[in-house]
Amino acid sequence: MIGVAVVIGISSIVRGLNDNVSSMISSMGSNIIFAFHLPITFGPPTEELRIRKELTFEDAEAMKDLPHVKAVSAGVRYVEPQFGSGTYVVKYGDRKAKQTILEGDTASAKDVFDLNMRSGRWFSDVDDDRGRM
Repeated sequence: MIGVAVVIGISSIVRGLNDNVSSMISSMGSNIIFAFHLPITFGPPTEELRIRKELTFEDAEAMKDLPHVKAVSAGVRYVEPQFGSGTYVVKYGDRKAKQTILEGDTASAKDVFDLNMRSGRWFSDVDDDRGRM
């Protein structure tokens, strides 16, 4: 009986995880494509991957002109993916935050990721162009 209970418990957990991942992916939509300089791999990257040219902001701008593309967001993220944490120390006044993930994006991120805001406002292309805070 214990063996049967363990098998049922493990299969329930795995099914729950699969359903959770499937719902997360379906909530993003089937029309989103992520393009990275280096793909997420297990183990060290191959020589071919290491010498691959980095994607530039101009590459993202060029993607906007492709047919069937509704929006493009060119984001930058500084993180240690193998640890899931940041690599920077951020200071403000006398306060300090370690292992901070720094992330920046363009104003079109709200359109690409279909994000809702609880309060405040999104920054716009005008803010982006003028370099406003």
